[in-house]
Amino acid sequence: MVYNSLEAPHNLKEGVDWLMALKGDDSEKNLAALGAAVHKFLADKPVGKMEVPALESVKLITKEFLEQPELKNMWPASELLGRFNKPMNKNFVGSAKCFYNVDESDYTNVVKARRLTSKTIAEKLGKIVAG
Repeated sequence: MVYNSLEAPHNLKEGVDWLMALKGDDSEKNLAALGAAVHKFLADKPVGKMEVPALESVKLITKEFLEQPELKNMWPASELLGRFNKPMNKNFVGSAKCFYNVDESDYTNVVKARRLTSKTIAEKLGKIVAG
C-alpha cells in the first residue's frame, strides 16, 4: 500500500503500512527527506508549551490510537498516554531531579543541545523503520 499524503495513520495496521511505504523504492531518499523535514520543524522551536495546530491534530490522533484496548496497557503506549493526560511538573529542584524522570526535552531544545543534523535524524528514523 502506497501513501501519497501526510495524513497520520489511524490504527495499528495503517501505522505499519505507513512505515513500510516510507521505505518504498528509494528508502534512503525518503528517510533523508523526512529527516530534513523533522529537523527543519524542530531546530528553531522554543522550549515549553507551544501551540502548533497541525501538531495538536497529530497529538489528538496519536492519543486516540494509543487508547485502543490492544495498546493502552503496553508500556510505551501507557507512558505516552500518561504524558497526554497529566500536566507536566516543572518544579523539580535540587535532588528531586534525581528521583523523578525529568526529560531533557522538558527544558532544552534537544536538536540544538545534541547538535542533531537532518542526517542523524534520518539515520535514527531508518533504525526505527528497519526494526
